[in-house]
Amino acid sequence: MCNIESLDIATFILEIRKEFSMSFEDKAQLCLVNIDVSILDPIIHTDSLLLKQVLCNLLSNSNKYTPGGGYIIISLYKTETRLTISVEDDGYGIPADEAGKYSQNSTVTPM
Repeated sequence: MCNIESLDIATFILEIRKEFSMSFEDKAQLCLVNIDVSILDPIIHTDSLLLKQVLCNLLSNSNKYTPGGGYIIISLYKTETRLTISVEDDGYGIPADEAGKYSQNSTVTPM
């Protein structure tokens, strides 16, 4: 069951990044947060527990599979119709022929 609530997505991302700060520091990884300045109203309507679970899973995998001294970038940007969160790193990654198994777009429908 979803629990939809209003959420400041920019603050949410910064808080989750902070939760992982010790893990990043332990491996001397640089974690940057890139938030599109054109996002004037960062309030979204979503299930924050599910979104946190997804983002924590992505950051955990990035931390685990990115070598010491590597980088991790969390980005929040907008297009005409949606906001997108991406996590990028310089870890060894998923083989190209398997990438489609793990990639998925999600859409939050306005209430």
